[in-house]
Order: sequence, then C-alpha cells, then structure tokens
Amino acid sequence: MDSTLYVMAIVLIFGVVIMFHEAGHFIVAKLSGMKVYEFAMGFGPILGSFTRHDTRYSIRALPLGGFVRVAGLEGEEDEVAESFNKKPIGLRIATIAAGPVMNVVLAAVIFSLIYSVFGRPVDVTEKVERVLSGKPAALAGIEPGDELVAVNGITGSGELRKEIRENPGKAVTVTVERNGERLDFEMVPAEQPVMHEPVYSDNGDLIEVRRSDAVYGYIGVVFEQKMERLPLHTAMWTGLQNTCCLLYTSPSPRDRTRSR
Repeated sequence: MDSTLYVMAIVLIFGVVIMFHEAGHFIVAKLSGMKVYEFAMGFGPILGSFTRHDTRYSIRALPLGGFVRVAGLEGEEDEVAESFNKKPIGLRIATIAAGPVMNVVLAAVIFSLIYSVFGRPVDVTEKVERVLSGKPAALAGIEPGDELVAVNGITGSGELRKEIRENPGKAVTVTVERNGERLDFEMVPAEQPVMHEPVYSDNGDLIEVRRSDAVYGYIGVVFEQKMERLPLHTAMWTGLQNTCCLLYTSPSPRDRTRSR
C-alpha cells in the first residue's frame, strides 16, 4: 500500500510541475498573439475536451504532465500567420523562457504555503520523535519519546548532536531520559556522506547551500521540531528568498561530478 501511495504522489508531483511549466509557455504564447492549437493535461487518448478561442483544452488518459501545441513549433505549421517563428525574437524568447520561470514561481508558492500553513522550523528539541528501523539508535534500544541529555558526557542543545556528527564509525555513549529515568546506550554512528549543506541565518532563513565532501555520524533518529507559522506576506517573501537562494547555490554538473 505504501508503495502505491509513493507512486501516486510521484505521479501527482511530476504532473503538477510539468503543468505549471507548460502553463507558462501557454500564457505567454497567448499574450503574444501566437496561435495555440491545444493545451492538454496528460498524454494519450482524450477523455474530454472543449474549444475556446481556437484553442482546444483537453484532459487525457495518462496523468503524466501535459503539453502545449503552438503554431510554428511544429515544422508543417510555419506558414500560419500567428506562427511562433513569425513573431519578434523577444516574444519567442519570452515564450520559451516562461516555462522555467513558472517552475520557479511554483517553488516559491510551495515554500509560501508550507511556511504559512505548517510553519518553518525555528528550533530542534532533544526529544526523539521517530527512530528509524535498522539504524544504530534502533538497534541500541532508543525509543520514540526518549529525550537525549548527553553524548559521551557532553550536554547542551546542539552540542550532543555535534558529538554524534563528529564521530562516524566510532563508539559513543548516548544518555537519554525515559519516564524520569536516565539510561545509557552504547552505539556506533553510521557513516553518512554529505554532498551539500544548508547554511541558515540566526533567525532561521536559508542563506546558501554549500557543496561538501564531509562524512558525518548518523544514528537514525528524528528529533521533534518547534515550528513557527508565518503571516502570508512574510511567508511569500521568505519563500521567494529561499527559492532564489537555491537557484543561486545549485551545483553545476561539474560540481555534482566532483562530489560523488
């Protein structure tokens, strides 16, 4: 059942991303006076359609995105008066660029909705929310609800997680509090390569994502987070900032190759 839900989620996300992309091409092509033959949701056989202003809008059987048919982008239609190829180069560039721009807009919208509806993490507690099966913490006996109080005798918010990160493949002693009792667990943090690391400001804003060749220790627990819901206007601005930051710091193909 879980696999089915994952597949459905992937198909839905993939479809939404492609539809936003194609909508960008469609909107600018229409505004530029180009003839658009069809704007389709999905691929394959047509399940339903209607025509308005010489454009057919259709829903197709395979929900894997969609497409836009613009006159002039298919060789046999070059002679149409409203052809893509007969428009000024500026409009042609805008029509092509509109797809990627809409993907950026979609990313900003998603960030904004998450920050305004669910909130953004402003702090991480030491309380364990989930323990991942088969990982060092689960094998040692850590349970959800446990609160980490020390690692190798080191205490303090953030310091104990740092101690775990800095000891991949080395035995550590993790002290937790469970039902008012302190318990010690011996475990060896697994090694986890980290290719990219986010850098945050003091108020939680994403500054950049840096390329990294580090290997951190990992015991397989998820800590509870304190979330802060943002007002819509703040969420929109923060979402736009984070999107631009991710675009600016995205690694080049050469960087991705180096980091493997």
